[in-house]
Amino acid sequence: MLNSQKYTFHISTNYNDPEWDLFLSNRHGGVLEQTCLWARAKAVYGWRPIRFIVKDQNKIVAGFQILKRRILKFGNIGYISKGPVFWEYVGNNELIPIVFDQIKQVARQNRIHILIIHSPVSNDDVISQLEALDFKPTKLVSVVKASLVIDLSLSVNEILKQMAPGRRGEIRQGLRKEIKIRSGTKADIPVFFDLMKKICDRRGIKPNPPDERFFYKLWSERHPETKIKLFLAVYNDEVIAGSWNIGFGNVMRFWKIGWSGKYSKLRPTQLLYWKSIKWAKNQGYSYFDFCSISKEAARRMLADIPITQKDVDGISWYKLRYGGKPILYPDAYEYTYSPIISGFLKFFRKLKILRR
Repeated sequence: MLNSQKYTFHISTNYNDPEWDLFLSNRHGGVLEQTCLWARAKAVYGWRPIRFIVKDQNKIVAGFQILKRRILKFGNIGYISKGPVFWEYVGNNELIPIVFDQIKQVARQNRIHILIIHSPVSNDDVISQLEALDFKPTKLVSVVKASLVIDLSLSVNEILKQMAPGRRGEIRQGLRKEIKIRSGTKADIPVFFDLMKKICDRRGIKPNPPDERFFYKLWSERHPETKIKLFLAVYNDEVIAGSWNIGFGNVMRFWKIGWSGKYSKLRPTQLLYWKSIKWAKNQGYSYFDFCSISKEAARRMLADIPITQKDVDGISWYKLRYGGKPILYPDAYEYTYSPIISGFLKFFRKLKILRR
């Protein structure tokens, strides 16, 4: 434990810290990627946590979790995904520079050669601090730059009214078809991953996570603050689509989807989204998060600029038709401690080592 007058600092490499996870769950929106659960799941790919917690009179007020991984024999990379986290972002001019100073020190002490930070909020003070400390925008990782959320305090009818008329019609069509949505179990993970891989193949991208191990770890290691719900769309005893939902804090995230590509007229994906939205509302979550849309789509929505199908990518257009409000996230930033080793690490980005 370290001290800095008003605040006390605590450093840990443990995979379990209920107090930290509770702090994260009580933050608006929850910060799943900073949890111990996320660290345990990422451990299957060689990532190890370094957690730094700031307390004021025994109450957590800020902190961050670095996931550290050695890349081949060349050096270590550190990643703070959706961090650092503050109890309050507004009016925190005193604490923000203290935390960022500790970020650089902790990374250096743990022999990290490249440190990547993706803040959970587009806060001017946070971004200014990153730039003042010589962090630069990075392309080493692909991060979500915008998302779409539905306010679940609305009634079911109000949520439906927010949707595009065509989307409402597709949901009604699906409900009239002989397709069933059932809850999945741990035994269904291979089936879901195969469906996810098929949809990735059609989009020309690699599945992320790249294999089933991450899903098994999430399922077996989840704690009371985290709910995982797997839905499967079944037609004639064949599983044709599935969705993986993760609830943390007051937000349910529609994290991953899989679809065989068959029976599109039965509207399997539309039914999965609708089933997930209603389930999240019934479970008492405040928001339903689609997890990603394009930055351009979010900017247009925030500026009240009309959007047509030709203005955005197909995935964003599909999600926008469910209604909701956009959220913008900042870019990811990097700080280089060793330019030579960093050059090797950036070269190996081409091999997609950092995807996991």
